[in-house]
Amino acid sequence: MEIGNRIKKYRKDNNLTQSEFANMLHVSKQAVSKWETNKGYPDISLYPKLAEILNADIGELLGNKKTAKKKNIKLYIPIACAVWAVIIIISVILIFININKNNKRKEIESILNIKLPPVEIYESKDFYEWSAYNSYYPDTISHYIFKDTDKLLTLENKIKTDPEWIYPLPDKQLTLLPENALFYTQNCDYIKLINLTDKRINTFPQTPGIYQFMLSCYQIDNNRLIIIQFTKEVYNEN
Repeated sequence: MEIGNRIKKYRKDNNLTQSEFANMLHVSKQAVSKWETNKGYPDISLYPKLAEILNADIGELLGNKKTAKKKNIKLYIPIACAVWAVIIIISVILIFININKNNKRKEIESILNIKLPPVEIYESKDFYEWSAYNSYYPDTISHYIFKDTDKLLTLENKIKTDPEWIYPLPDKQLTLLPENALFYTQNCDYIKLINLTDKRINTFPQTPGIYQFMLSCYQIDNNRLIIIQFTKEVYNEN
């Protein structure tokens, strides 16, 4: 399409007559007619004004298709921004998860008085306030599967030589556990039940009340530490 045809097309797209168009450019109607029939061409100094009146840019009037690419770029910018926003949100969430995971790890290390070796797999499930058929669930169950390193051997040696890690757990203490936690006690090599409320270990509470417990279960063959935290109301046995 020659430039005259493009001028005619854009003029009509903007609902302008040849006379109106000519008056806006301060030229004669005959000059516009010559342009649109490709018998003449606008003076180069008129192109900026032409583009402004016809709502086009000079590149479009000259048949340059770069403008279309610019339009496509304009369309891609919001999409790119949206993608980056999603990436940023996901990154923030992952950072938050890692912070929580590290904080939880430090909490476990402090309570158990051990240093956890490098972790290969970590999972945590929250069952807070779950209940079914008059039984109760743990608050959380966490699994740490460790990498097979020298630090893992250090952990195992510490657990084996620590009298607070026992097996099996006394029957009376087993009555404190949620039913969902009993299964794990049958598949552990070492167990440690900590009363987080009064800091007693592997013992049944002496007085009625609501207690927070942490059951730690270590499986040697699986390189796995299972942490089960739960709340239990203990009644007066009398």
